[in-house]
Amino acid sequence: MHAGAILYHVSEYERIAHFLNESTPHRLFAKARGRYGLGLDEKGILDPLPYVFAQGYLAWMWGDSRENRQGLVWLRSKVRGDGSLVEASGKPADSLNVAVLSMSDAALRQPGPSQSLRWLMTKAYDPATGGVHETGNPASYEYNNVAGFCVIGLLGFLPFD
Repeated sequence: MHAGAILYHVSEYERIAHFLNESTPHRLFAKARGRYGLGLDEKGILDPLPYVFAQGYLAWMWGDSRENRQGLVWLRSKVRGDGSLVEASGKPADSLNVAVLSMSDAALRQPGPSQSLRWLMTKAYDPATGGVHETGNPASYEYNNVAGFCVIGLLGFLPFD
């Protein structure tokens, strides 16, 4: 919305961006769990399911806040010894999780997750195609949006810099 306001000179977009920035922590952050929930259900009740993407992406979008710092602590608790991130027990390590960890670190001015980025480059990056696999499994899909987020994470791009 902020980008739309800048690109299209529509003030309503900026108002919506401000509303989202102000309301996201209050509506989507589970204080007792120290992380963002998945979203609101049809009754407007917070779905408390953990979702790694929300922790890193929202911090990247909104910058430094108490909620985003707590979400980063939760996100870092999902990092394994080899640098990979596992959202839930039994699920494979996901390259997008590493990207959002790196994005969050950049937004909160924290040291980058070098071991996690090393895992990304050695396990999920495919030098034959230049793509990034969804997981460390070379048979997993390569998605353009995942590759885009990985580039943002690797290079430390911040929104509106």
